[in-house]
Parts: sequence; structure tokens; C-alpha cells
Amino acid sequence: MVERMSDFIDDLNKIKGVKAQIVWDATGRDIARAEISFDQKAIGKTTYAMMAELKQGDTSIYFREYKTNEGKVEADIRSVTNKQLKTIVSRIRQVVTGVK
Repeated sequence: MVERMSDFIDDLNKIKGVKAQIVWDATGRDIARAEISFDQKAIGKTTYAMMAELKQGDTSIYFREYKTNEGKVEADIRSVTNKQLKTIVSRIRQVVTGVK
């Protein structure tokens, strides 16, 4: 799981204006998540707007959004396939760059 998480984070960190890292559950549970931070000034959109866009389209993508006001979301990838992770990265790239 950590290797899949690392690959996912590496792919996200290649997108300009996006920074991702592994974070552990704040309540002490053994759950690792990808925390994804968005540089809203560099991207030109709020994190709220980006999350709304990710929920649209053929594949709806949802994140833990309780830090959205800080420009951050979290992804729990425990039940997500490698193909789905690639789709998530691709959609984030589209939303950030505006290029399909």
C-alpha cells in the first residue's frame, strides 16, 4: 500500500501548483492518506472550485474536504485500484491546467 501511495503522490507532485504527501490518521488509527495541497494563486482557482469540478463528468471524484479552506484535501486510497489512481491524477491535472 505504501508503494502505491508513493507512486500516487509522486504523480501528483509532477503537477504544477499541487503538492502531496503521506499523512497518518489524526486519531491514531493505522490509516495513511494522501494529503493534497493546492496553490490556489498559482492555479487560479479555489480548492472549493476544483473539488466541485472533480465531482462532475463521467467519473465523480470525492475527497475528504474538511481542510478545503486551507487549500488541502485528503485521499484514502485503501480501496482504490491503480487504474483509478491514474484516473484521479489525470482529472486533477485537467482541472488544474484546464487541458483535457
